[in-house]
Amino acid sequence: MNKTKIYNFKLIFNLSFVLFFSHSILINVGYFNSQKKITANHFVFASEITASSSAEIAQEDQEKVSEILKTLEKVTKDKQKNQEIKADYEVETKKKGFIAVVETINEYTIKIMNQKEAYLLTRATLDQSATMIKNNQNIKTSEIEVGDWLIIMGFENDEGFQTRRMLVFKKDLNPPNKITRIGSIESLEKNQLTFINKQNNEKETYQFNTKTRWQNYDNFKANQGQFIKGLEVIFVIEETQSNYILTTVHSTVDLDNLKN
Repeated sequence: MNKTKIYNFKLIFNLSFVLFFSHSILINVGYFNSQKKITANHFVFASEITASSSAEIAQEDQEKVSEILKTLEKVTKDKQKNQEIKADYEVETKKKGFIAVVETINEYTIKIMNQKEAYLLTRATLDQSATMIKNNQNIKTSEIEVGDWLIIMGFENDEGFQTRRMLVFKKDLNPPNKITRIGSIESLEKNQLTFINKQNNEKETYQFNTKTRWQNYDNFKANQGQFIKGLEVIFVIEETQSNYILTTVHSTVDLDNLKN
């Protein structure tokens, strides 16, 4: 075997190793996950080497290896850029929303409080970057008052909570406090019901209205007239600012069978 053939054999072996190593790197960086595809043309020159002179082979392969390395560098940079964009997107889309009440307002800030914590909002930032709506109209912070209730939407990032939308209401947005009782009906009048509390054997009287739900034991709707004295029921009572209202009267037995 002459020196030229030995050189060609070594060159073929070395280039095959480079191609195999490059192919592995391309897979590891997610090249096949992109829309680009590696075709057979990237590797066919390995079979063409034997038909060229050693000088031609060296030049041709150097160009193709250089092309692959440039492609690898570009794919790596693109992947890093995509990761940075994804990271920024994930930070900006940590969406958050909550209900709060306005506690204090000064020239520069608005202090609000929800059930968990207090927030200090900058008025200039709100006026510049947030949409604020009150009575179906866009407003500025100058129209927000102490005691107003807010539904706030935005996102959390490294700089804290960023408000993007705010709905302003006068009414209390806190969910009403609800109380549950179990007992037997003592009397049922036009708009009030008296029952004996099973827990302490004491009488309690509550108002009801047209929104009160009357339910059979299986949660289906029942007629108010089916609830008679002595019937054991579960009561759901809602606490309002001025009084207590029966919202649900639920029978513990099947009213249809009781009727029979």
